[in-house]
Amino acid sequence: MPTQKFPLNPKLSYLFLNAATTRTTRSVSKSKTISINRISIRYPQLSALLASQQVRMNCSGSYAYQALHDPHNDIRIAVLQPGVGSDAIRVDVLQRQSSSNLKYTALSYVWGDPNVISPIEINQRQLHITTNLESALRHLRDRYEPRNLWIDAICINQKDMAEREAQVSIMRSIYSQAEEIIVWLGPTSEDSDLAMEILSGKKSEILSQMQVHHASKTLHIHRAYVALHRLYQRAWWRRAWVIQEVTFKEKPVRLYCGRKSVQWADSAYAVRQLHFSIDSAQRSYRTASHGQQESVIYDEVRKGLLEALAPAVFLHSQCDRPQRPASYTAQLGQVRVFEASDARDKVWIAETLSNLFPSNKVAVKPNYSLTLRKTFLYSVQQCLRHDGLDFLDQCDLRNDTPLDLPTFVPDWRKPHMRKFRLLKGAEGYFAACRGNFTSQRLPNCDNHHLPEKRDFSVSLMGDSMLSVRGILVDEVKCRTIHQRIRT
Repeated sequence: MPTQKFPLNPKLSYLFLNAATTRTTRSVSKSKTISINRISIRYPQLSALLASQQVRMNCSGSYAYQALHDPHNDIRIAVLQPGVGSDAIRVDVLQRQSSSNLKYTALSYVWGDPNVISPIEINQRQLHITTNLESALRHLRDRYEPRNLWIDAICINQKDMAEREAQVSIMRSIYSQAEEIIVWLGPTSEDSDLAMEILSGKKSEILSQMQVHHASKTLHIHRAYVALHRLYQRAWWRRAWVIQEVTFKEKPVRLYCGRKSVQWADSAYAVRQLHFSIDSAQRSYRTASHGQQESVIYDEVRKGLLEALAPAVFLHSQCDRPQRPASYTAQLGQVRVFEASDARDKVWIAETLSNLFPSNKVAVKPNYSLTLRKTFLYSVQQCLRHDGLDFLDQCDLRNDTPLDLPTFVPDWRKPHMRKFRLLKGAEGYFAACRGNFTSQRLPNCDNHHLPEKRDFSVSLMGDSMLSVRGILVDEVKCRTIHQRIRT
């Protein structure tokens, strides 16, 4: 029988919900509970209303957080209680000491619209969470056993700024100590089951055919391309926090979309195969009559999937790469192409990732009391302290943002559309700005006029001027960018 949808009359729905809730909470026989769950499956709108009504009836007041003993080391664990169907979501929150061996699973997800919320029961109190998280908990809970989870929206008191800053500084450690990491991509939608089956290897024949040139013109392969494109366009893949949540080389990670799931390693194999085959087709060249080579775009569908796969390719490469030092500036450049509801998060994420390597002594001290403008200025100070002038490669010449940033401060909120690049090989000479410039000779210059001892410096003068002392090697007689660079 097909699923029926109908508008709810507020008065009738209230009477129905009260009656249904009474039947569910007071019934002992399984038959009555199953009958309610069948109703909730057929009518998702009733399911959400029924669960909310149960929470309101069972809870007495709003949940109040108890302060962590040591927010720089201790965390909270959300114990998700068993349930099925429209049963109210019940969670018990407990504190986990840094010395505890309590095992837990860390959840990586997208918060969603903060204005669209649902109530859940926590320690017999009420807490509102976003509907996307509510959907994740409803899909991930077990029928019979409780499940230990770490979920930032529940396990961190978001209204306590000091605790939030302390927990953000150990976020990478929280995920690294988890027994498993679960990625929630969202509920089932059109063709999402097909996409998950392709990634898991259950549809290996489709994956093989997708790598054949022009195979996307067949109907079932075209459908597979569209399904994967929609899956990899979901908001989770562009979320900045995921870079430090799932990029572990030997940590088990599982992707969930609705009731379907796939291991991270299996999805990585499929993504690499698809990306390589599509990218190879995109890079097939033909020689034009005037001698220049032009890229041939074979298929708009393939092109769209190639762009959608880019964040996933980056994340998988971060999992597999050797743990070599990555500068703070380089991490900022990688993080900026992702999205964050609070752009300040990008600065703290980059600091956390840089701090993973012993050679990068970047102290991770998130400070959400700083404004967005001051946070970006702070990032420049950190870049100067640890990487010299490398960050200038991330700057734009235009200043068309309401933040009124100086042109030497990158706007980390948006992806960088490079309009110029520093000369290849010039990075070594920027060591001068840290006061340890060596006796290397500058190329294509009259080195006889350079002093043997070079004491160069760089500093910020207030928050609107960058002062750099260096060597005059030549003069610019003309320029093609007709803009005045404000410093």
